[in-house]
Amino acid sequence: MIDGRSLLATLEDQTSGITFQEFTSLLNRANDVDRQKLAQLPGFVSSSNAVTKQLDKREVLDRMQKAGRDWLPVVTAQGQLDGVVDRSRLTASIILDVTNQLRAGSSH
Repeated sequence: MIDGRSLLATLEDQTSGITFQEFTSLLNRANDVDRQKLAQLPGFVSSSNAVTKQLDKREVLDRMQKAGRDWLPVVTAQGQLDGVVDRSRLTASIILDVTNQLRAGSSH
């Protein structure tokens, strides 16, 4: 998966070394060398960096931190794209979880 904004900026940059036409050719051929070139593009996230819904929020944030990304693809057990998780929504969710636990603990 690749961030569209990063890809567009790269393809529009005449000094980047890759054109829209070359990018299209890389996708259409998709041999091993082409896939390696695609993986070098800014904003590219490999399937090995993808997460599943079964991972806990802390683990996903840890993976984002290690990868230096604000988002990661979410895949099914079969490796199919299931969505995207982003740091801001994940962080907000964790804050709400903690707040709810604090409220539940203070009501006893």
